[in-house]
Amino acid sequence: MSFKNASYVRNGTRLVPFAKGVSFRNLEPLRIPAMPDVVLEVVVEGQLDIVNTKQGNSTIVEAQASKQRGVRVNRAEATIDRIPATGVHEENKEKGKAKVEEPVVKAEGRMAKSSSAMLYNDEVIMTPANDVVKSDSEVVKSANDAKAGYDGTGRDYNTLLEQEMKATAGGDKGAQCRVENKYRYGQGVSRIITKSRKWYLCAAGQGDNDAQVTMGLWYETGHDGSVKDYNKAKEWYGKAAAQGNADGQFHTGSLFERGRGVKQDYMQAMAWYRKAAEQGLYKAQFRIGMLHFQGKGVRRDCIKALEWFHKAAESGYTVAQYQIGVIYNTGEGVKVDYRQAIKWFVKAAEQGSMNAQYSLGLLYLNGHGVAKDHAKMMEWHLKAAKQGHSQAELSVGLLYLDGQGVEQDGAKAVEWLLKAATKGVAKAQYNLGLTHLRGQGVPKDASIGMEWMLKAANQGFAEAQCTVGTMYILGNGVPQDRIKAMEWLLKAATREQAEAQHMIGTMYEAGKCVEKNDQLAMMWYGKAANNGNTKALMSAVKLRKKMDAQRVGEGSSVPTKRKL
Repeated sequence: MSFKNASYVRNGTRLVPFAKGVSFRNLEPLRIPAMPDVVLEVVVEGQLDIVNTKQGNSTIVEAQASKQRGVRVNRAEATIDRIPATGVHEENKEKGKAKVEEPVVKAEGRMAKSSSAMLYNDEVIMTPANDVVKSDSEVVKSANDAKAGYDGTGRDYNTLLEQEMKATAGGDKGAQCRVENKYRYGQGVSRIITKSRKWYLCAAGQGDNDAQVTMGLWYETGHDGSVKDYNKAKEWYGKAAAQGNADGQFHTGSLFERGRGVKQDYMQAMAWYRKAAEQGLYKAQFRIGMLHFQGKGVRRDCIKALEWFHKAAESGYTVAQYQIGVIYNTGEGVKVDYRQAIKWFVKAAEQGSMNAQYSLGLLYLNGHGVAKDHAKMMEWHLKAAKQGHSQAELSVGLLYLDGQGVEQDGAKAVEWLLKAATKGVAKAQYNLGLTHLRGQGVPKDASIGMEWMLKAANQGFAEAQCTVGTMYILGNGVPQDRIKAMEWLLKAATREQAEAQHMIGTMYEAGKCVEKNDQLAMMWYGKAANNGNTKALMSAVKLRKKMDAQRVGEGSSVPTKRKL
């Protein structure tokens, strides 16, 4: 029973979502990390649970629900668009341990972990007014009960399951959801998702609007073995929305906005979002702002959009806070104001928004609203990189490579560049290739360097295309092949890569891989020079002198300056 309904576990101001990332499955008790000498608050639907642990005790104990009144805690939703950016992993489950990724969300008001500025990254948190703390003896007893498979009341899960099953026969919707949880988490029964769904369906069919929203989410995302069916999702969301459930109204609007199971209709989406927003649902407030910002279903109005973003941001919604920062940073509909941008980026970044953390780092890089500071840039980009922000991983790698804002460290540079490169970041692949070609942080290896260069080049990264062409000319890491060299250099040159343009000019001048042609050589030298390549300018001057000399030798007249 312990933690079975928990949405989040909080230690002071540090909050851990009680869910596993991409699988959308809630975690079982032993996957919550043991923390010595702390009080862990467990946020659940409609009530608050508190847990203590003792020094060195790796077992997570049963939480005893407080009897608070008037505290509404919304159920954290997990959809394909709302994957928690931080959380507890299933690693070392057999040892009763788990790993918590940093940073975690501060538990103040309603907040959401933001992994991007995208549209549906939503999680709901409410801070309770009072805490209930167990005595040490209660902690020990609860720990022993948890080990033995009891729920903290002295009854085992099997007994509780029997009682809940009897209650379901009488139509108790709450009992039906509790039975669902037991099948879902394997408490007193084998973990059977199909039976879990059966009991949720039972509760939803009897009018439980929270269960109806859950059914809608399952059909929309294909969660827990459900087959994606947007029509059924709309049906269940609609049932909840008809009862005034704000989440049901929000998700109905979301279907209309994205055209899932219905014809895309921004005006309908706006109407449903407004119903949810009137109940204070910050996700709906944010979506209304986005529709105004993008001019979908309404006339584009950045000022009105900003008003709605502020409503959501004041509730602690990190996506809205980040979006406000972006608006002030770029001057979309308002005057550029870096101080306001920093203010809102900081609000979101301190709650763990990796996009806000990355954006703050860029402000320190460029000195916008703050003094240029590579160390502060490194600080914020490292926070974002630790959450998996690919551009931040690239940035951290380059800072380590160049020793800017941090002591130079080739090995760490390669480590971070590899993280970004494996995610397909072309610039990271290019720089990782360079480290192998130069032997920075890794043994020098031209063949591995060529592999990474080709990955970046195939994505259209011009610098990598130029390098690949050069390596084919030299036969470095690959067999020498001047035809392939010219192919890659031309690809880079058409992307205005000045070095590639200069090299093509030299090849036409020398007649290597192509027929000698001074006119084409001069053309490419000119392109490269216009793109800032000084070597190309010098090559053009030399070639012009040579061409003029040839004309003189052939008896052609050489243009001279005319006096005015």
